[in-house]
Amino acid sequence: MNIIEVNYIIGIGRSGTTLLTSILGAHPEINTIPENYFVTFFYNSFKNKTYFKPSELMLIHEFNLLFNRLQPFVGYDYTLTKEDNFLQQPFIGNYHELCKCFYKFFKHKTNHSVNAPIIIDKNPSNTLYCKKLLELNPNAKFIFITRDYRANILSRIESVHIRPPSVAYNAIRWNYFMSKALKFEKQHENQVLRIKYEELVSHPENTLNRIFSFLKIEQYSTDNLQVNEEQAIVKDLTNHSSERLNKKYNDLIKPINTSRLDSWKKNLTHEQLILSDYICKRFGKKLGYKPQTKITILKKTNLFIKTIHIRCKLLIEQLKDKTTFYLPIKFKVNRFKKHIQRIETVRNGNSKK
Repeated sequence: MNIIEVNYIIGIGRSGTTLLTSILGAHPEINTIPENYFVTFFYNSFKNKTYFKPSELMLIHEFNLLFNRLQPFVGYDYTLTKEDNFLQQPFIGNYHELCKCFYKFFKHKTNHSVNAPIIIDKNPSNTLYCKKLLELNPNAKFIFITRDYRANILSRIESVHIRPPSVAYNAIRWNYFMSKALKFEKQHENQVLRIKYEELVSHPENTLNRIFSFLKIEQYSTDNLQVNEEQAIVKDLTNHSSERLNKKYNDLIKPINTSRLDSWKKNLTHEQLILSDYICKRFGKKLGYKPQTKITILKKTNLFIKTIHIRCKLLIEQLKDKTTFYLPIKFKVNRFKKHIQRIETVRNGNSKK
């Protein structure tokens, strides 16, 4: 029986995680899956189990279907159905082995590498659960991708997103993700490879060679990536009129270019740059992103006061997420279902305007 390795891409959303997943998915030894956080969603309830009833398998399946409604698996087919034999009988094995089985039901529409020895699980929220993932999968490797905080903030406030288009909100959130990832990297440096989005775009060959070396697989030309990815994504986007999805995936069907690397210099106002530098300066420097503005002590005091309520809001969100993590799994699935229904109600209302 072939040994399947599961590795992870971490980093905050809008930092090139989707692009990197697409590139790596072109390698014949790598199987990528669409963004989906079922592994961490069920982790607390299933982490110690070695026997899973069909009803428990069905809960994961139901979650995957719900997630597809929230964020369609663009470029992939989810091939599992409730009539499948896999869901009709108990599964004997640990939770990590069960996750590998579910991974196999996600099939890329053009890159047919489902039996590849390496699976890449990409989800920005994994950044907050690296320690849990390592407990589940002790030999895992993590590719930590970063992007200049100003470019990330610009991308997020320009995107069609359910998060507020606030510089302060997204800057504080960038800080939170970077602090989590850097702390994990420091504790497990041999299992974490940090790369920059800017280097991936400017020098893709060098960056990819570092990744392939880290994963201990042969170097591979990605010349055919754009054709395959375009075939998979364009076909799916024609079935979805969502502006949000088109914003997220349209860049993947264009050749990699550096045109937007420094767009934040023109598209963020001076006040937005000051606010970004004030909040992100510390972790920005650690990651090699130098602040561009000078901020007086008085200005810092004013900005601190102005952003207190946003920091409190994010803290409450974080506490709520941590509490939800430990809730009973059936309750969590039902709660998630209601969450999807609320979002669909809002989306349907907006589409009628």
